[in-house]
Amino acid sequence: MSQSRGLVPYGVNLGGWFCLEDWFYSRARGSQAGHCVATPNPEYDAASCSLLTDGFVGDVRLIFPGLTRNEQQLLIRDRFGCEADLVNLLLQSGFSEARVLELFWQHRRTYMMPLDFARIRALGLHRVRLPITWCISYDSPYVIRGRDEDGIDTSVTVKPGPGIVSDPFRNDPAFDPAAMSGFSDRWIATPIQAIEQVLETAADYGIEVLIDIHAFPGGSSAGTFNGVWPYNPRFWSAHSKENLDTIIGRLLDWMESLRTMNPKAFSSLYGLTPMNEPGHLRGLFDTKGAGVKVPYQEEYDRVGRTNWATTISADEMLSILESSVSQFRAHRHLVGEGKKLVMNIIETAFNGTFGGEEDAGAFAASQSAGSDAVTGKIGAWWRSVTSEEERRQWAVLDIHNYISWNPEVAKFRSISTLEQHNKLTEDLSLP
Repeated sequence: MSQSRGLVPYGVNLGGWFCLEDWFYSRARGSQAGHCVATPNPEYDAASCSLLTDGFVGDVRLIFPGLTRNEQQLLIRDRFGCEADLVNLLLQSGFSEARVLELFWQHRRTYMMPLDFARIRALGLHRVRLPITWCISYDSPYVIRGRDEDGIDTSVTVKPGPGIVSDPFRNDPAFDPAAMSGFSDRWIATPIQAIEQVLETAADYGIEVLIDIHAFPGGSSAGTFNGVWPYNPRFWSAHSKENLDTIIGRLLDWMESLRTMNPKAFSSLYGLTPMNEPGHLRGLFDTKGAGVKVPYQEEYDRVGRTNWATTISADEMLSILESSVSQFRAHRHLVGEGKKLVMNIIETAFNGTFGGEEDAGAFAASQSAGSDAVTGKIGAWWRSVTSEEERRQWAVLDIHNYISWNPEVAKFRSISTLEQHNKLTEDLSLP
């Protein structure tokens, strides 16, 4: 925020458009009001091998007001938890794939209109962040790899045009695969031309767009924005660097092509955030951090599986994310034209954020604008993978504090259970 501009920030987030989060579409009142941006994980009923979805807050009728009365009656439930859950909910309710795609594109065509960009500019804002999912289709197909509950490698091909794409990572391996196999996560493929149209509209109003990849195959973070919630993240369990290189490489190639193919769209392109909040809450569940039990830990224990937070360290995550820096550096026209790589890192991926022995003291430092173990580690990593000249020109480091707007955040350092975490998150999120 600029002091000379008073209380007017430079930009705003366009959430809930190309990457869905449940609380954007919750009711304002009642037991399922979505005042809490971190919806508590539902309980798992082992007897029926199903999740108890009564606590979901996303209202299907709010996001899809064009549903007919007959279609509303078809819904097996009227609340959803994340984007993949919404797709599955519609399909399991008997909607055809064509109708599911139609509903999603009705939403994406009307959620943000040119008039909204005009209003944003009239408020004195110059920049927007556009969250998207990994599932972008181009003029040629590409392959994303995954792994199923039995540890066998899988893959999916994202074909040109709109469509519904199965996640190459099967559902959380803590659950009974025989009973849960029909619930494989599915994504809506967004043709890259839709993103290009957003850039063109933004250019009409002098607005720059930061493209932010919010959700990845299998889920790269804990939370409803990961696209596969309430299942635990699986992105880091297999092929993570290969998949990240494929997803980022495709997008960077397209971004650079706009320079000659669509100069208007290129002019409004601010840059790219490779991954939103990578590994969010990993430090909460790591036994070297707070050691809180991961959601559905009992099911992991029953089948002898380890939780996602212990399968990859924060250092390994940073090493994988480093490849995005190398890829951006290789796109000389993006670098030469002043486009930015905005690397987002969140403190919750590190153990010390929650009071673990490793990196302890991070919150005390970050809340006072100081630099301690976690912030220092992130900064040292960024200096090691970028040069001073690159940081001046295009390499931007964006560190997220956890609920940093509330001084009560320090209480997170003393939590020991997931229930305490959820209660504190809810208390801090109340209006």
